Amino acid sequence: MNKKRLLLPLLLLATTLATLGQTLQGRFCDESGNPLEFVNVVALQPADSAFVQGTVTATDGRFSLNGLPEGNYLLRATSVGYAPFYLLCRPGELGTQTLQADAVMLQEAVVTARRPTYKMKGNALVADVENTLLSAAGTASDVLGRIPFVQGNEGSFTVFGKGSPVIYLNGRRLYDTSELTRLDSKDIRQVEVITNPGSEYDVTVKAVIKIKTVKPQGEGFSVNTYGGIRQNHHFGHYENLDLNYRRGGLDLFGSIYYSHYQGYQEQRDKHYVSTPDTVWNHRSQLEMNTASHYLEATGGVNYMLNEHHSLGARYTYSRTPQDRNRMNSAYDIAANGDFYDRQQYDYDWRNNDYSHRLNAYYLGSVGKLDIDFNADYYGSASTQLQWIGESSQEHEDRVVTSSNLSDSRLYAAKLVLNHPLGKGELRGGGEYSYTRRNNLYRNEQNYLPETDNRIEEERIAAFAEYAVALGKVQANAGLRYEHVTSDYYDRGVRQAGQSRNYDNLFPNLSLSMPVGKADLSLSYTAKTRRPSYSELNSNLQYDDRFTYEGGNPNLKPETIHDLTLMGSYKWLQWMLSYQRTADAIQFVAIAYEQDPAITLFTRQNFDHVDALSAGVVLAPKWGCYEPQLSLQVQKQLLEYRSLGETKKFNRPLPYAQLVNGFRFGAGWKAWLTLSWQGKGHQGISLAGQWATADVSVAKSFLKDRLNVNLELRDIFASRRNSATIYGTTMVFDKWNYSDSRTLRLHISYRFNAARSKYRGTGAANDELNRL
Repeated sequence: MNKKRLLLPLLLLATTLATLGQTLQGRFCDESGNPLEFVNVVALQPADSAFVQGTVTATDGRFSLNGLPEGNYLLRATSVGYAPFYLLCRPGELGTQTLQADAVMLQEAVVTARRPTYKMKGNALVADVENTLLSAAGTASDVLGRIPFVQGNEGSFTVFGKGSPVIYLNGRRLYDTSELTRLDSKDIRQVEVITNPGSEYDVTVKAVIKIKTVKPQGEGFSVNTYGGIRQNHHFGHYENLDLNYRRGGLDLFGSIYYSHYQGYQEQRDKHYVSTPDTVWNHRSQLEMNTASHYLEATGGVNYMLNEHHSLGARYTYSRTPQDRNRMNSAYDIAANGDFYDRQQYDYDWRNNDYSHRLNAYYLGSVGKLDIDFNADYYGSASTQLQWIGESSQEHEDRVVTSSNLSDSRLYAAKLVLNHPLGKGELRGGGEYSYTRRNNLYRNEQNYLPETDNRIEEERIAAFAEYAVALGKVQANAGLRYEHVTSDYYDRGVRQAGQSRNYDNLFPNLSLSMPVGKADLSLSYTAKTRRPSYSELNSNLQYDDRFTYEGGNPNLKPETIHDLTLMGSYKWLQWMLSYQRTADAIQFVAIAYEQDPAITLFTRQNFDHVDALSAGVVLAPKWGCYEPQLSLQVQKQLLEYRSLGETKKFNRPLPYAQLVNGFRFGAGWKAWLTLSWQGKGHQGISLAGQWATADVSVAKSFLKDRLNVNLELRDIFASRRNSATIYGTTMVFDKWNYSDSRTLRLHISYRFNAARSKYRGTGAANDELNRL
């Protein structure tokens, strides 16, 4: 590592920020001592109640009004569901203030104001989960699947128009999204979906989901355990045990999780290939059975010295001792309309991997300066073994074996400083990371070239962001600088053509304001996506005699310019987005250089791709019925040459979902979810149409300590993953069913539940994602 490049993050430790005028600050909580977020806090002139300055409380309930002239002020605090709060005060530290629930007495019954489930916060959509229907959904994964503009389940999610999000749990980055199935929905307080993350986040992050749990209660020893079973084509199960010991500011915690998953797929393909002298037609049928075992163990310590300082460390070990895919397929092949061959394939692919991760953090405040420091180490190794037995009616039989060995190392650190400045807050910091990835590919029969490559990357980043309230307008502007050195080695020799240096500036700007009773937010960000290490690999994967898959070491990072408008009015939310992606990394199907009859699936850079997205969500509440209707459409502007002609891939991709939620007596809750996707273009493919229906019921027992959730997904087995892919010399039509009809029973039990207060966020999160 170049030690000189460590100077930039370290210099940020010496940064000092000045304030103008006086500061009035404090904290608001409810009657149970829980911090209240999004409380509107306004400083008024006592004589005539003239507006002076306003803000909203943060996650921990704190607020800060900066740059106030010396004198007396009337402080007013309001929040939906709570009585207005007034206090005559002077600038300084007010400490913790309590808001009282706004209750109306009606003939001996108390009716408490009911908060809306969703609201806007800048360029983010915030969903209140605690004490809502979402709290009974089952797990965190079930909750996210019902949040507006979020799609997916079982830990795999996308944010509408943005792609896969980075997910945080109480400030800690989740790398194993199966952790979402371990978090009970009753433990979630709030979910925040950030559609255009600012300069604090790595420039590869296009969407962020923050999950915040309810405030930990009590001391002593606590246990949270759950388990579940799945039944589809095969049987699967999972179990988890969380332990926590709390005394004063000390937390000792640990958990262990195990899952056994089995899956099934069937697929039918039509493959048309045109070469200079032959037109090939392939028809195939495939069945795949998957079985995997996964184990994860976590342990750590957290210590809160006082309300201003906390530190801790967390270690996670994960292992996939067995991950096996077994497939069999049959091919009928014609050349120029005449029978060419009938082939049978038996596949046996095995994977074994493990990883270690260590995170340490310090979170504190010195005066008005907030400090957030994280350091990470990550190490992993993976072994993939492939065996393919081929039987040919007209040609020679084959056995193809290959091995792909990879190991990765990452060292990273991140520092974030926050300080009031003028009437706003200045946030700045830096990151450093060093990554090394080795990959060794072998094919004993020499059908494919063997590779031995290594990638080393060093990255330094610095960012600054200023947020300020200008009357009713909340403004946020930031700038991020990144320097990246990437060295590519082939058999130990550095390759100048694939090694690159990058120096980039990435700005972001957002404005949010109320317009009547609606809230609006307009934001712009510049982002990048660096190709993953698997995308940069030079080795090829053998699928069959006519199909290979591989990486591309010549890929360049893509740059994304994103302009997003979001709005919210009562139970209505909407979003419009425009993206231009320069050097867009696209999945392509091209002719293999050594044999044009073979199709190579790989990735290439396109000059640019434009995309438009529009979505609206309606979520009213009518008594015991709480429906949520989502309507979304995405349209890309892309041209690509296929079979000698330029084809436009501009067909809009529509999506609709209706979640019908019900509250019944005795604590019973139920959902009926209907989803539909129409045909539309994604990249160089035409996605197929599908529809599905899910139903689930939930019930709590033993004063909410025992929670039971029963769910049947894809009742009619109607969900498909079908598409038509257009290549330079081919068209590939795929029909796929991935065993989506599933019966799941999830049971959790909590004893003296106290969640860890661990507050580490992690460093170099994008690098871990690429690994």
